[in-house]
Amino acid sequence: MNANKHIDVEDLLLFALLLLSEEEAAPVRAHLESCAQCTGELARVREDLATYALALEPVPLPEGVRGRFLARIGAPASPTTVPILTPAAAPAASPMIAPAAPSRVPSRALGWLGWAGWAAAAAAAVVALGFRQDRDALQAALSTAQTQSARAEAEALEARRLLGTLTDPDAVRVDLLTPKAPKTPAARATYQPRTGTLLLIASDLRPLAPGKVYELWLIPASGAPPVAAGTFSPDGHGSASLLVPSLRGAVAAKAFGITEEPAGGSPAPTMPILLAGSPA
Repeated sequence: MNANKHIDVEDLLLFALLLLSEEEAAPVRAHLESCAQCTGELARVREDLATYALALEPVPLPEGVRGRFLARIGAPASPTTVPILTPAAAPAASPMIAPAAPSRVPSRALGWLGWAGWAAAAAAAVVALGFRQDRDALQAALSTAQTQSARAEAEALEARRLLGTLTDPDAVRVDLLTPKAPKTPAARATYQPRTGTLLLIASDLRPLAPGKVYELWLIPASGAPPVAAGTFSPDGHGSASLLVPSLRGAVAAKAFGITEEPAGGSPAPTMPILLAGSPA
């Protein structure tokens, strides 16, 4: 038996050819009584043997072989008429001569012929087993190739669909954001150091308390104290703009910042800085 507690195909083949001894065949028969899988495998082995047996062309016996064989086993070469002896007509047996023993087929001759037949059958069975193993291997390889081909075809189809969606001019493109998320204040400053011209555009600014304004600060690149660039207040939508035609000092800017200050502005920024940014 193999690791799966089933009978090996080679043993089933020998069992089907009756080449196992009684001691070897007994456990095989006992296992077949309770194992449907091995019983089915035995049926397939016998089917293969029958198929290969039918595929062999019959070979005629050489002339004279049949007669020599029949003469060797003591059988008549052709049908003859056998006289029927009645008890009265039957000759009396001589007390000195024992009745002739009935003729028996020489076991040696039959054994040789049987062994030759089984040898031919075993050879055909070995060929059948080899063909069957090759067939199973080819079927497994074909199944693997078909699976790989189907997977590759599915992946190619998915890639074509993805490319078609990305390049389709009629496709709808939507940016997804957090629903009802609070708007984030943002501002952009455009500054010309040579002329000192400064433009600020802000959006989504939070409303200010009474008496408060936003103030823009320029942080000089030289490390000098921040320069006040002007104050502003947002409208009802949180939008605001500030234009400074010519900023006092007209220095190179390291960064810009916005703070919340008292109305009229402050001489220095009041922490914290609400918005900040540096030139790219």
